[in-house]
Amino acid sequence: WIIEIAYKLFDPGPRGPRAILEQLQLGGKPISGDVLRKLCWPEAAREEVAFYLTFITGSELAFEYDSREDAPLAERQFFIPALLPDRPASLLKQLLAEPWDLYLEFEFPWLHRALSERLVVRTASRNPARCWWRSGAHWFDEKAQCNLLFESDAQTKTIRVRVKRCGQSGDVPNAVARVRALLRDAEKQQQVTLWFSSNNKHYARPEHLEVARQ
Repeated sequence: WIIEIAYKLFDPGPRGPRAILEQLQLGGKPISGDVLRKLCWPEAAREEVAFYLTFITGSELAFEYDSREDAPLAERQFFIPALLPDRPASLLKQLLAEPWDLYLEFEFPWLHRALSERLVVRTASRNPARCWWRSGAHWFDEKAQCNLLFESDAQTKTIRVRVKRCGQSGDVPNAVARVRALLRDAEKQQQVTLWFSSNNKHYARPEHLEVARQ
């Protein structure tokens, strides 16, 4: 029953909240806990709503940004990756035009949109610019001192990641390792093929590089 409660977020019917929630998230705007309560669970007590919110964030259907769990519902701010805009065209065009230090492609036998939505959730806390969309995100990894951008493509079943070091302290191999950690559960479930490139034109497998070195 709790899953049915959570999936009220995505009800596209005439009385469902999906269209309203999508409209609210345009331009990267968050949705308050109070609005979620009114749209999705109007008959539930506030304590029940707090439990529902814990469930949807814990299952990575949504994430809470820049607010505390003990704050009033009206002050808690949420984003739902599945209902974010498809692509921030102007910003993304600018980012893709920039040179990056490393380009990665993860090929999957099958790629469900839930995986890219989980990646948006998992990188949200590292994303002070709130640069995320339904199929990707741009964020700064403080430990690796690198900027990263990922986009998933359901048609080609790939997740593409770009990595750029920030200054001399940028650690690209560490950034790659941390990206793979984000994808670890997916790599356990299916055979994922990794390709990499330094120019976004010629791609190779990691094992090919080892053979060339030998």
